[in-house]
Amino acid sequence: MISKSLPFKERMVAAMPDFNSHVWTTTALYSIGGNLAGPPDEVVIRVVHRENPDWQSKLQLRLADLNVSYLSKAVPWLELSGESSAAETDSRLLRTLRRGLEKGTIPKVLLVNEMGAVTDSSGNRLFIRGSTQIGQAEQQIQVSPDVASINLKGRGSDAGIIASLLISFPKVALLVLAFVLQSSIRSLILAAGINLQSVLYVVGPQGCGKTTLVERVSPIYMRSDGRDFGVVQAGSTPASIRRLLEFAKDCTIHIDDLCLSASSSEQNKRVNLAAQLTRLGADDIVVTKMAGGRIVEQGCQAGLILTAEFPLENRSDLTRCLIVPVTKQLDLSDDITPELCGDAVRVFSEWLTTHAAEAIFRIKNAVSGFGQFSEIETRMSTNYGCLKAVFGEFLMALGNAGVSLDICGEIETRMRRAIYKALESHCSMLDALDEDRKRGNLAYIILMSVKSGFLRKTKDPYKLDGKHYLHWQGDICLLPEVLVNFVRQQPGYHHYTRPMIVQELMDDGLVKIQQNGKHPSYTVKVEKGAPGTYRLIGDRLEESAEEFK
Repeated sequence: MISKSLPFKERMVAAMPDFNSHVWTTTALYSIGGNLAGPPDEVVIRVVHRENPDWQSKLQLRLADLNVSYLSKAVPWLELSGESSAAETDSRLLRTLRRGLEKGTIPKVLLVNEMGAVTDSSGNRLFIRGSTQIGQAEQQIQVSPDVASINLKGRGSDAGIIASLLISFPKVALLVLAFVLQSSIRSLILAAGINLQSVLYVVGPQGCGKTTLVERVSPIYMRSDGRDFGVVQAGSTPASIRRLLEFAKDCTIHIDDLCLSASSSEQNKRVNLAAQLTRLGADDIVVTKMAGGRIVEQGCQAGLILTAEFPLENRSDLTRCLIVPVTKQLDLSDDITPELCGDAVRVFSEWLTTHAAEAIFRIKNAVSGFGQFSEIETRMSTNYGCLKAVFGEFLMALGNAGVSLDICGEIETRMRRAIYKALESHCSMLDALDEDRKRGNLAYIILMSVKSGFLRKTKDPYKLDGKHYLHWQGDICLLPEVLVNFVRQQPGYHHYTRPMIVQELMDDGLVKIQQNGKHPSYTVKVEKGAPGTYRLIGDRLEESAEEFK
């Protein structure tokens, strides 16, 4: 409900005689959760010139700006007309406001500056889906212009229509829809103490339909100018992406075009960008800023969706994600539309206005239960368990609206299979990372290969080959090609060149240098006529060996 100004006679009770214009407060605005018995956070002021009523203005301002100085700057033709000083008029403005609030002639309205789930001062749950308010508050609600300019898409499909179409959704589309539904109550999930750090990472080769998939499900909001809300290109500045993630509470933001590059340097930039965005979307980066005169910590309030042609290369980042693997060309039905998904969010929100508390309680328990029977990492268990539980609550909302148990059960089975398929792909990515993860520094892998017998000992410098090392005066001697080939076979060292290997060994003081005339030689001949070897100092290997956990 949007507040309306009072009839003219009632307004004049609050009008000020000190100006050349009628000045009165039409509305007192309070932040959600604010104390309605105290002073408002903002007020709406009407100004109408006494002699020329066509000159009028309407202002929404902070309570601190309710003074002559600010009003005179905001309304150029406004002037003091009596003998009162500016300070006296400022005091009278506040007294008039207080009397109007006490008498009830100035309505108290809740000011909503953000999207998503909100609770009024009486504990009523409602959802601000852009210009659409779902649920009733005890007080009037006024949404900010930024929020009001965003509209929830939909065609008014009821629960039965939604369920009948979800049965034929591809499993990857169900995963994206489940993430949209989860993001729509992200703030409630986090407030319940569930350590959700999920980012939806849609990954697959070029041309398989990743972007089309997300575009057909995720952009359930549209700006007043007709553009989709929440769709961003990867080339956008980090600052603009961060602002959107902070504003779009309980929405999804899709960042597209994390594609492969033929340039290794450019590819590294894109991999690093994907990692940075993942941490940002997982709310791992919190910014301290001023808001309403107070210092607050502001993090990501939206569910982030990334579409990429490459997997993440850091285990910590990868475990923050929910993976949607797209391995072949998708054939998406025309029934899969943002409007249908917008209707799904609307039906879910309508049900949650009266069932949110028990739904979040069940989600929290389900997340704990999912982790008990899973061998995956805790963070992944929380992310996938929460996604599955939220979708289960959505099916409960459909059932409450009359959808049969058989249909809900069929959809739930497809969703369960989709989650376990995603988990299987996710674990495969982690295994691939482990295969390429360094087990330790060079000293460690050489020492372990010697102790395990992978490299065999010989005392004959003329019988060195690809599987033997020379044990000489407590040191380990290896042919250069044997050392290089051995190192490059180890996880995490596949790209190492001979100079890189020698430099790292030199940095750790492991290589014994032999003078060859005026020039030092890194290869040593233990006997005349014997082949040159890298002579690694035995006791230094023990001291320098470091295993990477």
